[in-house]
Amino acid sequence: MSNSNYIKGRRAEYRLKKELEAEGFLVARTAGSRSAWDLIAIPAMNDFPVRFYQVKSVQTNAQALRQMRKFFGVNRDFKNRVERIMVWVAREGWFT
Repeated sequence: MSNSNYIKGRRAEYRLKKELEAEGFLVARTAGSRSAWDLIAIPAMNDFPVRFYQVKSVQTNAQALRQMRKFFGVNRDFKNRVERIMVWVAREGWFT
């Protein structure tokens, strides 16, 4: 049986991956790696720095805030180095 949280998270990762690719980034998904990052986006042109993304999928903005606090609480050393944490809120869109 599939894990529905995994499926929702994977769907959000692919959604962001597609958006970044449309903006001209080469995007690597680090599925199964258990790393701090779900997506790594490399610019096609050298105009931007490499971007690292942690992607979550939730139902409400309040849950999105909790996910962000949880991520930064566990990963304190990333606080000043994180490009962006993206949280997909169902029926609302990206919460950053």
